[in-house]
Amino acid sequence: MMKGLAIACVFALAACGSGRNLVMERALEDLTEDILGGDAADDAPARALGRAEIEAANRPAILARLVGDSSVTVLYQATANGPYDSYISELGQTLVLHGHLVTGTRGLGYDLLSVATSRNDPVVRPTPLSNWPQTVNRTYEFPAFSAQGRMETYRCIFELGDASEAVILGRRHTGIEVSETCSGPDGTFENLHLVDPGSGLIWRSLQWTGPDVALIDLQIVAR
Repeated sequence: MMKGLAIACVFALAACGSGRNLVMERALEDLTEDILGGDAADDAPARALGRAEIEAANRPAILARLVGDSSVTVLYQATANGPYDSYISELGQTLVLHGHLVTGTRGLGYDLLSVATSRNDPVVRPTPLSNWPQTVNRTYEFPAFSAQGRMETYRCIFELGDASEAVILGRRHTGIEVSETCSGPDGTFENLHLVDPGSGLIWRSLQWTGPDVALIDLQIVAR
């Protein structure tokens, strides 16, 4: 599925935005100044960015899009809270990553509040492919009309696939495709990862973040 894919990066997503907290608001202002140059960012049109420009920001960066949407956005690391990294786009959408696992979203139309997972989850902790477990359990939390969000637990089974590659902003990454089939109260979904077999690093993946949102195509640009 990933082989031969090369995607240009544009500052746009079709999904609607949501309210920002003060930390994210300040981070977004800082990033806008860094990337586009101060007040000029206010009137700057959406434009494509190349790898050199993204890396010049000297911040970890990812590309993301909703599957089925042709628009792709770049998100820069805004905050780090222990093992959790928050990434923010120019439009204020945010993704929270624990390792490479998406554990929170804001501004994609249906928020994912949190994800708790098995301690040996290789999507969270880079693990040589030969040491990946057969299964992990993940509990997803979604908004609900109660003091606590709606919690759903899924059992995910990993299956190794073929050697493959992804071209991310002109840079080629090779690895093994690993699919994970997750079963829980709302049925079954499938994630897909391109994994470096030696280090266990995941360069690209398609991930489920809720029953009412398309899979997120997540790609690593700068670490």
